[in-house]
Amino acid sequence: MGQRTIYVREEHEPLWERAKELAADDSLSNIIAEGLRCFLAEQKRKVGLEHIVARFWYKDTYLLKPFWGRWVLREHQRQIDDDHEYWYVALTARGQYAIWCDRLGPELHKGFWQLVLSLEEAEGLPDDVIRAAANSVQREWLPDLDI
Repeated sequence: MGQRTIYVREEHEPLWERAKELAADDSLSNIIAEGLRCFLAEQKRKVGLEHIVARFWYKDTYLLKPFWGRWVLREHQRQIDDDHEYWYVALTARGQYAIWCDRLGPELHKGFWQLVLSLEEAEGLPDDVIRAAANSVQREWLPDLDI
């Protein structure tokens, strides 16, 4: 059995003591191992992700929604009369699609936000935005050929 020495900072002593009390029949080694597994799983999930901040217009102000994810569609532009729409789609660290839009016009600021499990579930998305996002997702998941 491997043996390790763990040094606990003074400010973490109460946490360590409380864990020992709650461990009861379980060993602190098992609890530490579980904590390490959780830490490693979280780090693996974050590989290839970046910190994204969704910014969209809502009721006379911009709202910010920060999250970890990966871009699927970044600033897909559409024009409707004198208005311009800017669509964004990102895949979150938890596998959901964050979709948001800003619609800007001479006298209009309008925003849109939704979080869905699949692009098919998304409501109110223009067909060209769905197609562009779906094409981007398909390209990302294509395996590289070893040729």
